[in-house]
Amino acid sequence: MRTLVAAALTTATLLCASPQSAEAQVLWRPWLRPRVMVIPPRVILPVVAPPQVYVQSYPQTYYYPPPPPPVYMQPAPPPPVYVQPAPPPPVYMQPAPPPPVYEQQAPMQYAPLPPPPVYVQQAPMVQAPPPAPVVVPPPPVQALPPVSNVVVQRPPVPQWKSRFGLGVRFVGAISTEDQAFSDRFTQLGFGGEVLYRASRRIVLELGGEYQKRMSNGFERYDVPVTMGMRLHIGAPDWVVSPYFVGAVGGAYSKLDYLRSQDKAWFLDGQLGGGLEVRLGQHFVLNADLRGDGRYRLNDPDAVTIATQKVNGVLLTPMGNQYGLQGRIGAALYF
Repeated sequence: MRTLVAAALTTATLLCASPQSAEAQVLWRPWLRPRVMVIPPRVILPVVAPPQVYVQSYPQTYYYPPPPPPVYMQPAPPPPVYVQPAPPPPVYMQPAPPPPVYEQQAPMQYAPLPPPPVYVQQAPMVQAPPPAPVVVPPPPVQALPPVSNVVVQRPPVPQWKSRFGLGVRFVGAISTEDQAFSDRFTQLGFGGEVLYRASRRIVLELGGEYQKRMSNGFERYDVPVTMGMRLHIGAPDWVVSPYFVGAVGGAYSKLDYLRSQDKAWFLDGQLGGGLEVRLGQHFVLNADLRGDGRYRLNDPDAVTIATQKVNGVLLTPMGNQYGLQGRIGAALYF
Protein backbone atom coordinates (compact mmCIF):
# COMPACT_ATOMS: atom_id res chain seq x y z
CA MET A 1 0.00 0.00 0.00
CA ARG A 2 2.75 2.32 0.88
CA THR A 3 4.43 1.49 -2.31
CA LEU A 4 1.41 2.53 -4.29
CA VAL A 5 1.07 5.79 -2.41
CA ALA A 6 4.76 6.55 -2.94
CA ALA A 7 4.46 5.83 -6.63
CA ALA A 8 1.43 8.07 -6.88
CA LEU A 9 3.11 10.94 -5.12
CA THR A 10 6.18 10.60 -7.28
CA THR A 11 4.10 10.66 -10.40
CA ALA A 12 2.16 13.72 -9.24
CA THR A 13 5.40 15.49 -8.39
CA LEU A 14 6.81 14.80 -11.81
CA LEU A 15 3.67 15.99 -13.46
CA CYS A 16 3.66 19.26 -11.55
CA ALA A 17 7.36 19.87 -12.16
CA SER A 18 7.10 19.35 -15.91
CA PRO A 19 6.34 22.61 -17.97
CA GLN A 20 4.29 20.66 -20.40
CA SER A 21 1.64 18.09 -19.87
CA ALA A 22 2.73 14.51 -19.50
CA GLU A 23 0.90 11.31 -19.73
CA ALA A 24 1.45 8.52 -17.20
CA GLN A 25 0.24 5.03 -17.46
CA VAL A 26 0.21 2.68 -14.47
CA LEU A 27 0.37 -0.85 -15.49
CA TRP A 28 -0.99 -3.20 -12.90
CA ARG A 29 0.43 -6.52 -12.76
CA PRO A 30 -1.27 -8.60 -10.17
CA TRP A 31 1.57 -11.02 -9.90
CA LEU A 32 4.13 -8.26 -9.54
CA ARG A 33 4.26 -5.09 -7.63
CA PRO A 34 2.96 -2.08 -9.39
CA ARG A 35 5.34 -0.35 -11.84
CA VAL A 36 5.13 3.23 -13.05
CA MET A 37 6.16 3.99 -16.63
CA VAL A 38 6.80 7.59 -17.51
CA ILE A 39 6.13 8.56 -21.20
CA PRO A 40 7.85 11.82 -22.21
CA PRO A 41 5.55 14.48 -23.53
CA ARG A 42 5.13 14.91 -27.25
CA VAL A 43 6.92 17.86 -28.65
CA ILE A 44 4.56 20.01 -30.64
CA LEU A 45 6.42 22.60 -32.62
CA PRO A 46 4.57 25.79 -33.43
CA VAL A 47 3.69 26.32 -37.08
CA VAL A 48 5.74 29.23 -38.35
CA ALA A 49 5.11 30.83 -41.73
CA PRO A 50 7.99 30.43 -44.10
CA PRO A 51 10.24 33.45 -44.26
CA GLN A 52 9.45 35.91 -47.00
CA VAL A 53 12.07 36.06 -49.60
CA TYR A 54 12.34 39.36 -51.38
CA VAL A 55 13.82 39.00 -54.79
CA GLN A 56 15.05 42.30 -56.17
CA SER A 57 14.29 42.51 -59.84
CA TYR A 58 16.99 43.76 -62.13
CA PRO A 59 16.52 44.70 -65.78
CA GLN A 60 17.02 41.63 -67.78
CA THR A 61 19.99 41.90 -69.99
CA TYR A 62 20.10 39.90 -73.14
CA TYR A 63 23.40 38.93 -74.45
CA TYR A 64 23.48 38.32 -78.12
CA PRO A 65 26.21 36.39 -79.69
CA PRO A 66 28.70 38.61 -81.51
CA PRO A 67 28.17 38.86 -85.24
CA PRO A 68 30.17 36.50 -87.28
CA PRO A 69 33.37 37.96 -88.64
CA PRO A 70 33.02 39.37 -92.14
CA VAL A 71 33.92 37.03 -94.85
CA TYR A 72 35.78 38.70 -97.64
CA MET A 73 35.32 36.93 -100.90
CA GLN A 74 38.28 37.42 -103.10
CA PRO A 75 37.06 38.05 -106.63
CA ALA A 76 37.98 35.52 -109.14
CA PRO A 77 41.07 36.45 -111.09
CA PRO A 78 40.30 37.93 -114.48
CA PRO A 79 40.66 35.61 -117.38
CA PRO A 80 44.07 35.78 -118.97
CA VAL A 81 44.31 38.21 -121.77
CA TYR A 82 46.50 37.17 -124.57
CA VAL A 83 47.90 40.14 -126.39
CA GLN A 84 48.85 39.25 -129.87
CA PRO A 85 51.93 41.19 -130.83
CA ALA A 86 51.31 43.72 -133.50
CA PRO A 87 52.73 42.80 -136.86
CA PRO A 88 55.97 44.57 -137.62
CA PRO A 89 55.53 47.68 -139.72
CA PRO A 90 56.18 47.16 -143.36
CA VAL A 91 59.65 48.06 -144.47
CA TYR A 92 59.84 49.87 -147.72
CA MET A 93 63.14 49.50 -149.44
CA GLN A 94 64.13 52.54 -151.40
CA PRO A 95 65.93 51.57 -154.55
CA ALA A 96 69.52 52.60 -154.73
CA PRO A 97 70.13 55.78 -156.71
CA PRO A 98 71.48 55.25 -160.19
CA PRO A 99 75.20 55.62 -160.53
CA PRO A 100 76.34 59.12 -161.42
CA VAL A 101 76.96 59.79 -165.04
CA TYR A 102 79.94 61.96 -165.72
CA GLU A 103 79.87 63.83 -168.98
CA GLN A 104 83.04 65.15 -170.38
CA GLN A 105 82.71 68.79 -171.24
CA ALA A 106 83.86 70.12 -174.52
CA PRO A 107 86.99 72.25 -174.44
CA MET A 108 86.31 75.90 -173.87
CA GLN A 109 86.67 78.20 -176.82
CA TYR A 110 87.90 81.68 -176.06
CA ALA A 111 86.64 84.61 -178.15
CA PRO A 112 89.18 86.91 -179.69
CA LEU A 113 90.02 90.03 -177.74
CA PRO A 114 88.37 93.27 -178.83
CA PRO A 115 90.59 95.76 -180.59
CA PRO A 116 92.15 98.42 -178.38
CA PRO A 117 90.22 101.70 -178.02
CA VAL A 118 91.12 104.61 -180.19
CA TYR A 119 91.12 108.03 -178.47
CA VAL A 120 90.27 111.05 -180.66
CA GLN A 121 91.01 114.53 -179.36
CA GLN A 122 87.97 116.85 -179.61
CA ALA A 123 87.94 120.57 -180.09
CA PRO A 124 87.34 122.72 -176.93
CA MET A 125 83.67 123.47 -176.10
CA VAL A 126 82.54 127.11 -176.34
CA GLN A 127 79.92 128.04 -173.73
CA ALA A 128 76.95 129.88 -175.22
CA PRO A 129 75.59 132.98 -173.41
CA PRO A 130 72.44 132.43 -171.27
CA PRO A 131 69.12 133.24 -172.94
CA ALA A 132 67.41 136.52 -172.05
CA PRO A 133 64.50 136.16 -169.52
CA VAL A 134 61.00 136.19 -170.96
CA VAL A 135 58.65 138.61 -169.25
CA VAL A 136 55.02 137.39 -169.22
CA PRO A 137 52.50 140.21 -168.82
CA PRO A 138 49.94 139.73 -165.97
CA PRO A 139 46.39 138.74 -166.94
CA PRO A 140 43.88 141.53 -167.13
CA VAL A 141 41.91 142.19 -163.94
CA GLN A 142 38.23 141.22 -164.24
CA ALA A 143 35.48 142.86 -162.21
CA LEU A 144 33.92 140.51 -159.56
CA PRO A 145 30.16 139.97 -159.54
CA PRO A 146 28.19 141.62 -156.75
CA VAL A 147 28.08 139.59 -153.47
CA SER A 148 24.61 138.11 -152.83
CA ASN A 149 23.06 137.29 -149.39
CA VAL A 150 24.47 134.01 -147.98
CA VAL A 151 21.75 131.59 -146.66
CA VAL A 152 22.93 129.77 -143.55
CA GLN A 153 21.63 126.18 -143.40
CA ARG A 154 19.70 125.39 -140.25
CA PRO A 155 20.97 122.52 -138.09
CA PRO A 156 19.03 119.25 -138.35
CA VAL A 157 15.99 118.98 -136.15
CA PRO A 158 16.50 116.47 -133.30
CA GLN A 159 14.57 113.22 -133.59
CA TRP A 160 13.45 110.61 -131.08
CA LYS A 161 15.85 107.74 -130.46
CA SER A 162 13.55 105.78 -128.15
CA ARG A 163 10.31 105.02 -130.00
CA PHE A 164 8.43 102.16 -128.28
CA GLY A 165 6.89 102.68 -124.85
CA LEU A 166 4.81 100.88 -122.22
CA GLY A 167 2.59 102.82 -119.82
CA VAL A 168 -0.07 102.62 -117.13
CA ARG A 169 -2.96 105.01 -116.47
CA PHE A 170 -5.73 105.63 -113.95
CA VAL A 171 -9.17 106.78 -115.10
CA GLY A 172 -12.03 108.67 -113.47
CA ALA A 173 -15.23 109.12 -115.49
CA ILE A 174 -18.68 110.64 -115.15
CA SER A 175 -21.34 109.47 -117.63
CA THR A 176 -25.03 109.72 -118.37
CA GLU A 177 -27.41 107.81 -120.62
CA ASP A 178 -29.65 109.30 -123.30
CA GLN A 179 -32.71 107.66 -121.73
CA ALA A 180 -32.36 109.57 -118.46
CA PHE A 181 -30.00 112.55 -118.58
CA SER A 182 -30.68 113.35 -114.94
CA ASP A 183 -29.32 109.97 -113.80
CA ARG A 184 -25.54 110.36 -113.78
CA PHE A 185 -23.08 107.78 -112.50
CA THR A 186 -19.36 107.78 -111.83
CA GLN A 187 -16.73 105.17 -112.65
CA LEU A 188 -13.13 104.51 -111.62
CA GLY A 189 -10.66 102.26 -113.35
CA PHE A 190 -7.11 101.50 -114.36
CA GLY A 191 -5.44 100.24 -117.51
CA GLY A 192 -2.33 99.98 -119.66
CA GLU A 193 -1.16 101.27 -123.01
CA VAL A 194 1.40 100.63 -125.75
CA LEU A 195 2.92 103.73 -127.37
CA TYR A 196 4.88 104.32 -130.59
CA ARG A 197 6.55 107.60 -131.60
CA ALA A 198 5.88 107.67 -135.33
CA SER A 199 7.46 111.11 -135.86
CA ARG A 200 8.55 114.23 -134.01
CA ARG A 201 4.96 115.22 -133.18
CA ILE A 202 2.81 112.11 -133.61
CA VAL A 203 2.48 109.32 -131.02
CA LEU A 204 0.22 106.30 -131.62
CA GLU A 205 -1.44 104.59 -128.66
CA LEU A 206 -3.21 101.27 -128.05
CA GLY A 207 -4.88 101.06 -124.62
CA GLY A 208 -7.28 98.99 -122.57
CA GLU A 209 -8.99 99.65 -119.24
CA TYR A 210 -11.20 98.16 -116.55
CA GLN A 211 -13.86 100.54 -115.20
CA LYS A 212 -16.32 99.88 -112.37
CA ARG A 213 -19.37 101.84 -111.28
CA MET A 214 -18.89 103.63 -107.95
CA SER A 215 -22.19 105.55 -107.47
CA ASN A 216 -25.27 104.11 -105.81
CA GLY A 217 -27.08 101.61 -107.94
CA PHE A 218 -26.64 98.18 -109.38
CA GLU A 219 -23.17 96.81 -109.95
CA ARG A 220 -21.73 97.54 -113.38
CA TYR A 221 -18.33 97.28 -115.05
CA ASP A 222 -16.97 98.28 -118.50
CA VAL A 223 -13.92 97.08 -120.46
CA PRO A 224 -13.04 99.52 -123.29
CA VAL A 225 -10.24 98.90 -125.80
CA THR A 226 -9.26 101.84 -128.03
CA MET A 227 -6.63 102.86 -130.57
CA GLY A 228 -5.75 106.54 -130.94
CA MET A 229 -3.25 109.20 -131.92
CA ARG A 230 -1.64 112.07 -129.98
CA LEU A 231 -0.64 115.19 -131.91
CA HIS A 232 2.05 117.11 -129.99
CA ILE A 233 2.44 120.85 -130.43
CA GLY A 234 5.95 121.01 -128.99
CA ALA A 235 9.18 119.63 -130.42
CA PRO A 236 11.06 116.70 -128.90
CA ASP A 237 13.31 119.07 -126.93
CA TRP A 238 10.34 120.58 -125.08
CA VAL A 239 10.10 119.46 -121.47
CA VAL A 240 6.34 120.18 -121.26
CA SER A 241 4.51 119.41 -124.48
CA PRO A 242 0.73 119.94 -124.94
CA TYR A 243 -1.08 117.57 -127.29
CA PHE A 244 -4.44 116.77 -128.82
CA VAL A 245 -5.74 113.20 -128.69
CA GLY A 246 -8.40 111.21 -130.49
CA ALA A 247 -9.25 107.52 -130.17
CA VAL A 248 -11.85 105.00 -131.37
CA GLY A 249 -12.60 101.43 -130.29
CA GLY A 250 -15.11 99.18 -128.61
CA ALA A 251 -16.33 98.50 -125.07
CA TYR A 252 -17.98 95.55 -123.35
CA SER A 253 -20.38 96.40 -120.48
CA LYS A 254 -22.28 94.30 -117.95
CA LEU A 255 -25.02 95.53 -115.58
CA ASP A 256 -26.26 93.16 -112.84
CA TYR A 257 -29.99 93.54 -111.99
CA LEU A 258 -29.89 90.76 -109.33
CA ARG A 259 -32.57 88.83 -111.25
CA SER A 260 -31.09 89.35 -114.71
CA GLN A 261 -27.97 90.74 -116.36
CA ASP A 262 -27.81 93.23 -119.20
CA LYS A 263 -24.75 92.65 -121.41
CA ALA A 264 -23.96 95.16 -124.15
CA TRP A 265 -21.36 95.99 -126.80
CA PHE A 266 -20.61 99.66 -127.49
CA LEU A 267 -18.80 101.62 -130.20
CA ASP A 268 -16.55 104.02 -128.28
CA GLY A 269 -15.14 107.37 -129.48
CA GLN A 270 -12.91 109.81 -127.55
CA LEU A 271 -11.62 113.34 -128.27
CA GLY A 272 -9.65 115.71 -126.03
CA GLY A 273 -6.26 117.10 -125.07
CA GLY A 274 -3.58 117.03 -122.38
CA LEU A 275 -0.01 117.71 -121.30
CA GLU A 276 3.10 115.52 -121.36
CA VAL A 277 6.04 116.12 -119.01
CA ARG A 278 9.25 114.60 -120.38
CA LEU A 279 11.85 113.54 -117.84
CA GLY A 280 14.41 112.60 -120.47
CA GLN A 281 13.88 110.50 -123.56
CA HIS A 282 12.87 107.35 -121.69
CA PHE A 283 10.36 108.42 -119.01
CA VAL A 284 7.29 110.67 -119.35
CA LEU A 285 4.25 111.68 -117.29
CA ASN A 286 0.98 112.66 -118.91
CA ALA A 287 -2.51 113.87 -117.98
CA ASP A 288 -5.46 114.51 -120.31
CA LEU A 289 -9.21 115.13 -120.38
CA ARG A 290 -11.35 113.42 -123.01
CA GLY A 291 -14.96 113.60 -124.05
CA ASP A 292 -16.36 110.08 -124.40
CA GLY A 293 -19.37 108.82 -126.37
CA ARG A 294 -20.61 105.23 -126.60
CA TYR A 295 -23.20 103.88 -129.03
CA ARG A 296 -24.88 100.56 -128.21
CA LEU A 297 -24.63 97.94 -130.96
CA ASN A 298 -26.82 95.08 -129.68
CA ASP A 299 -30.32 94.93 -128.19
CA PRO A 300 -31.07 93.75 -124.62
CA ASP A 301 -32.36 90.21 -124.19
CA ALA A 302 -35.96 89.31 -123.35
CA VAL A 303 -35.26 88.64 -119.66
CA THR A 304 -33.75 92.11 -119.20
CA ILE A 305 -36.71 93.74 -120.95
CA ALA A 306 -39.18 91.77 -118.82
CA THR A 307 -37.48 92.89 -115.59
CA GLN A 308 -39.21 96.21 -114.92
CA LYS A 309 -38.62 96.74 -111.21
CA VAL A 310 -36.32 95.35 -108.52
CA ASN A 311 -36.78 96.36 -104.84
CA GLY A 312 -39.02 99.24 -105.89
CA VAL A 313 -36.46 100.66 -108.37
CA LEU A 314 -37.51 101.08 -111.98
CA LEU A 315 -35.11 99.47 -114.41
CA THR A 316 -34.09 100.45 -117.91
CA PRO A 317 -31.52 98.62 -120.08
CA MET A 318 -28.24 100.31 -120.84
CA GLY A 319 -28.39 102.79 -123.68
CA ASN A 320 -26.11 105.22 -125.47
CA GLN A 321 -23.79 107.09 -123.12
CA TYR A 322 -22.04 110.47 -123.02
CA GLY A 323 -19.53 111.76 -120.49
CA LEU A 324 -16.05 112.97 -119.58
CA GLN A 325 -12.97 110.93 -118.70
CA GLY A 326 -9.83 112.14 -116.96
CA ARG A 327 -6.55 110.18 -117.16
CA ILE A 328 -3.23 110.33 -115.32
CA GLY A 329 -0.47 108.06 -116.50
CA ALA A 330 3.24 107.34 -116.92
CA ALA A 331 5.20 105.62 -119.66
CA LEU A 332 8.67 104.18 -120.16
CA TYR A 333 10.22 104.32 -123.64
CA PHE A 334 12.99 102.07 -124.89
